[in-house]
Amino acid sequence: MADLPEAPNTYPAGVYQIEQEDSVAGGPNGIANRQAKQLADRTNFLKGKVEATETKDTAQDASITDLQTRVTTVEGQVSGVGAVPESAYWWR
Repeated sequence: MADLPEAPNTYPAGVYQIEQEDSVAGGPNGIANRQAKQLADRTNFLKGKVEATETKDTAQDASITDLQTRVTTVEGQVSGVGAVPESAYWWR
């Protein structure tokens, strides 16, 4: 038994309704498999969107962790010195 081929980045506008006058034909382009192929293409399209979002979230999480580490390092350096010198506040 073979699998139906899926089209990448394809989102069919609708799902075909088999009509009474359709003669049943199998195969990758057969009328009997049209609905399954359209639904598989939609599922594959949505899966790609979810995976892209997860990749973006992972990259953002890494950036946030890096920023938190930098802030903690700076806070540790400032707290270790004692009071911040008045000259550090140039905007006053």
